[in-house]
Amino acid sequence: RYFVNDSSVGYIKTFEKGIRACRGELIALADQDDLWHPAKIETLVNELGDHSLVCSDLSLIDETGNPLGCTFREYQDITVPDDSDQFRYLTLRNFVTGSASLFRREAAEKAFPFPDNVVPHDWWLAIHASMLGGIKYLERPLVRYRQHARNVVGAKRKLTAGALFKFAFSRTQRTKAYQIDRER
Repeated sequence: RYFVNDSSVGYIKTFEKGIRACRGELIALADQDDLWHPAKIETLVNELGDHSLVCSDLSLIDETGNPLGCTFREYQDITVPDDSDQFRYLTLRNFVTGSASLFRREAAEKAFPFPDNVVPHDWWLAIHASMLGGIKYLERPLVRYRQHARNVVGAKRKLTAGALFKFAFSRTQRTKAYQIDRER
């Protein structure tokens, strides 16, 4: 199936619309410019177990597909938290990338609706998955993550909630968004 938005709603709401249109129990997201390892889906399905979400590391490539010599986790200096510490970690910093993930429909349904301009869709899904069955992280890169000048987010050094909030909102907007999400 193929859907087109009548007008631009931004990438977060576009992913939400696409996820809502999915019919399967397990959902995997694809960014058009990234390359999947041939066994990505099979590996993630086999590793999911009782978790709500499973994700892998990504290897970084340039615009033409040449390796950049590091993984996403290395580049962003991400420490993957233990199962018991995932939610707390995710309130400050993300370690899940949508194109390297597979998640249960239930996690997405708990996360709907995605809030506008608070955190990216994959981070929001990860927060909810951490509260349900948790997240399993695979060190093995299963996606080649293309970096170029037109990336919506891309690999940024230490992208944190604080950095995103300061970028996206005024102090008043950040306070209101925090209060709404806290009540939710």
